[in-house]
Formats: sequence, C-alpha cells, structure tokens
Amino acid sequence: MKNRTILLLAGALFIATSAFSQQGGPRNEMTKEQRAEHSSQRMKAQLGLTDEQTQKIYDVMLKREEQLVNNRDAMRQRREEMDKQLIQILTPEQFDKYQQNRMERREKMKDRRRGQQGPPASKMQEPAPVTPEKN
Repeated sequence: MKNRTILLLAGALFIATSAFSQQGGPRNEMTKEQRAEHSSQRMKAQLGLTDEQTQKIYDVMLKREEQLVNNRDAMRQRREEMDKQLIQILTPEQFDKYQQNRMERREKMKDRRRGQQGPPASKMQEPAPVTPEKN
C-alpha cells in the first residue's frame, strides 16, 4: 500500500512537471501600447525620469513598436510574393522541400535565440556614446 501511494505521487509529480515544462504559448501577448508603456516605465525607474521625459520616451517607444509591426507586415508580403514567383519556377516537390528547409532554418534560429545567454558582463563592450541633441 505504501509503495503504491509513493508510486502514484511520483507519477502525479512527473505528469505535473511535464505539463508545466511544455507550456509554451505565445511569448509576448502585450499590445504595442503595453510594450511601449513597459519600456518607458522601466526606463523611468532605472534612470529617474520626470513625468514629461517618461511621456516623451513612451511616444518614441510607441513609434518604434508601430514601425516594427509595419516592417513585419512588409516582410511577410515580400515573402508571399517571392513564394508566388518560386511556385512558377520550382516543381511541386522542389517547392515542398524549399518550404521544409525554410521551416528547419526558422526552428534553428528560434533554438539559438532560446539558448542565447550572451557574453559575461566582463566580456561585454560598452555601447557607443550617443551625444544628445537639444531641441
């Protein structure tokens, strides 16, 4: 009886940890406004910004987020256009293999990003100085 209870608990623990480890889901579900707000608030806390500076930083970050969305959309459209052209050139088998290779490269890039830890702080270069422009 005691062994059975231990076995059941171990099984339940294994299942629970497996379920949690496989939960991937979307990595970032924040809207562009939320991302801009998060960035500006983080900078406010780190740099001691005034409310006016924080609002200006928010505006800059929101503009950047909008540009990123537009760039992604444009990239997707260019890829779709290229695929239409490739379909005209490649055989169906070649196009399938091309798509499979593209997906494999995409997965490798995702894996690299997940495993990327970055260099130790002692090996990092300082960012290039930026001289602020006063308006």
